Formats: sequence, structure tokens, C-alpha cells
Amino acid sequence: MALLNERQIKILRVIDEGNITGDDIVKALGSSMQMTSYYLNTLADDGYLKVARVYDNETRDFIVVRAYLTDQGKATLENATPKSNESSTPAATPPPTDTPASNAPIDYARIAQSLAQINSQMETVPIARRELLEVYVEDLQNEVNVAYRRKLIRMKAYFLAVLNVLSPVLKQGNEAFRLPLETIAAQLQLPIQLPEKS
Repeated sequence: MALLNERQIKILRVIDEGNITGDDIVKALGSSMQMTSYYLNTLADDGYLKVARVYDNETRDFIVVRAYLTDQGKATLENATPKSNESSTPAATPPPTDTPASNAPIDYARIAQSLAQINSQMETVPIARRELLEVYVEDLQNEVNVAYRRKLIRMKAYFLAVLNVLSPVLKQGNEAFRLPLETIAAQLQLPIQLPEKS
């Protein structure tokens, strides 16, 4: 496994911080899309991350809609030299952003239980949506299950992605997802209105 240079580590760190679209990554790096695409392709080819792209008819090019670290990428980032203002060990207490605005603690066990309910119903989702749903649910589970990595902003983003994938399924009358989605939204203190059956 080749050693990564500083820019490649920075890209992994930027993605790990929740910048998952091509535009977000470019902005966070202060780089060009061409250079960023080159590095994303290289890191994906070497197994450090996975990149989902869609073809944009307007620009006649593939755009990055989602990038996420593989286990190899996560391990590499954890072993990388920490930023100078970071401690090498996780803080004993979670950062203040992990607590909702009302200071009510998040019940991570309830979120995990709701995600398990969603997983148990995954086969009822059309295959075209299921693959994306599996990725977003896995990302949210990783955020919930790894205490020192929990970031409320990322959990909300992953949950909204899950909600976006499941909205058409709810409109078609699949009610199995309604309660778990409402439970997670309540824990993350996200005001949502789930679609009714069409």
C-alpha cells in the first residue's frame, strides 16, 4: 500500500468531515474540479474511497454526487498524523454539536433500533432505490455506532438522504418505514412531514 501525500490525506479528511459532493470537496480544498477529480479517481482506484457519479447532460460530464471512505480509507486517516490542534486520543466528552439545541440528549440506541427496522424492510424497496438506501443507512449507522466520530450535522445529512430515497416508497403505501423515520427525526430534532399514500 503506497503512502499517501498530504493532499490525498487532506481529501480523505475533507470527505470524512461530511463534504461528500464534488462541489463540497472542491470548496473545502480550494482546488479546481479537474485536479480534485484526478485525486478522487486515484484514491478510488487504490481502494481508499468510493465515488458515486451521475452523468450531467448539460455539462456533458460525470459529476460526483457522493464520495465516502472505505474501511481502508478510514484506517489510513486514523493512522495519519493528526492535525496540530487535534489530540491523538478522542475526547472523553462529546463535542457540544452532538447535543440538540434543546439540550435533550440523543438516544443513539433508539436511532440504532430504528435503523435496524429500516434494514429489516430493505427488501421491500425497489432495487433502483435500495442500493442507494443501503449506502445512506450504513453511513448513518456508522455515525451512530462510533461514539467519538458522532457529528450531528452528518447524522442529519445522512438521515435526510435516507428520507429522500424513501419518500416515493411511502407515497406508494409502504408504511413499514414511517415509524422508524419519525423516531429518528424526533431524536435528531428535525421537523419533517412524511408524504401520505398517493
